[in-house]
Amino acid sequence: MAGPVSMAAALATVGPFVGYPGGHGIAQRIHLATAGAWFALLCVELSQGRRSE
Repeated sequence: MAGPVSMAAALATVGPFVGYPGGHGIAQRIHLATAGAWFALLCVELSQGRRSE
């Protein structure tokens, strides 16, 4: 779920560069939040994998 949302938010941040100004700050925050959530989940998954060995 975080992947498509993060990708859409990342693409929305380039709007001001292609002629659609405004609103890109919100998209950047959504992208950073979803990317951060993905990294947190990755860390949890990796730490659980090492414990089972």
